[in-house]
Amino acid sequence: MFGRTNNRSTRTSAGAAPGTAAPTHTTRGYGLTHHLLRILQLLSALVSLILFSVRLAKIVRLVGKASRSNGAVEGIVAAAVLYTLIVMALSLGLRASGSNLLRILFIVFDVLFAGAFIAVAVLTSPKRHGSSGPCTSNVDVNGFVNRYGKGDVNCNLPWGTFVLAIVSTLLHAITAAFHGAKDHRRTKRDERVLRKEGQYDGRDGFVDDGASGYTQGRAMRV
Repeated sequence: MFGRTNNRSTRTSAGAAPGTAAPTHTTRGYGLTHHLLRILQLLSALVSLILFSVRLAKIVRLVGKASRSNGAVEGIVAAAVLYTLIVMALSLGLRASGSNLLRILFIVFDVLFAGAFIAVAVLTSPKRHGSSGPCTSNVDVNGFVNRYGKGDVNCNLPWGTFVLAIVSTLLHAITAAFHGAKDHRRTKRDERVLRKEGQYDGRDGFVDDGASGYTQGRAMRV
């Protein structure tokens, strides 16, 4: 009876066609980079939220209300913190960051939050002299500057939110580009796998021991 011998030229040691899976060190590197970016995003948004919340709380105590720009800044930064926590939880709970649809959603939301933090940077810019920015002399910000001078610590807190908004913009933009490049590389790899599988013409990587070419080659080796 003819036997069937594993043809190692068309199979890997795992029994799968070459190129069907990314190298372990590459996948691990992507995962570490993703987690590092998310941790930095969380820290940046969380510190920004704390700083602006302290400032906003004092404005509400003094004036009795918050302006629309204050509410917008607070809402955007709080939403960014919540979004980053959800993404980190999903990334830890799902292998390979979940489905393709989920990764596309992450890219879309990262782009949106990059734009949102640009808005936060504009609203908290010291050049706008608005209620969301640092206090400036001779400017009435909802009655706040009239009671606290320019050098007051609470007046300077929006500086932190302004700087961190720029940092968060860069982090979300980098994360979106990172995932976009990762998906592009995965697509290219899948295309190479399909082309290689097409070259096998349906062969399963095994040959018959009794095949004439195989028998002659085996005899010559002996």
